[in-house]
Amino acid sequence: MLSNNILFTTFAAIKNRYMNKIKKTLLALFVAMSCSAMAQNAQNYLNIKAPISFDGKDYKLGWSSHPAEYYYLEEFFPEGQKPEHYDDMFSVSVVVADVEVSDLVMAKVRELDERKKTDGCCNYQVLERKGGEVIIDFMVAAYENGKTSFVESDIHHYKKIKLNGKPAVQLNFYSHRAYGDDIVPYFETLLKQKTDWIIKMGEMDIKVSLKQ
Repeated sequence: MLSNNILFTTFAAIKNRYMNKIKKTLLALFVAMSCSAMAQNAQNYLNIKAPISFDGKDYKLGWSSHPAEYYYLEEFFPEGQKPEHYDDMFSVSVVVADVEVSDLVMAKVRELDERKKTDGCCNYQVLERKGGEVIIDFMVAAYENGKTSFVESDIHHYKKIKLNGKPAVQLNFYSHRAYGDDIVPYFETLLKQKTDWIIKMGEMDIKVSLKQ
């Protein structure tokens, strides 16, 4: 996956001469949920009221990134968990651009279809909601020395918003991981958990805004 730094360099290079490619760059940026370097101090760029409460846990801001004027990412974790190793994460991303939810969803689906070629755990479903909102429920895994090091169940919720009067797309993202010996018990309860997570994600109403 491309790092955000590479994506931003690409965006800057084509901005003035190739406007028809800007949307593709934004889509790739929105799909790429991790940056190449960690910020030392997380900043609440989007004025999100914390903690975020989800599925019986409270999430506090642990990492954020605003590497370009059109892109914001904030990641929240339960007490004691960190970006580099977590069991649960909740993130909010915003792309400030006139792009369609369907374009972002298709970009993510293409990424997952490509991942399926090397990740036997990878699968997904796309759920359309009222108002043009879309949820992607998917699973991926990481492998080391021929063994599964962790499995990750993710819920993406995409919706169009206005950010300080400008068109934008907001992505609320819940991620849960199980490691090592916890993987088998995790699968035994996953179906019910995922059903609950999808319902709760659809009910989340996280307001975002920029400081004037």
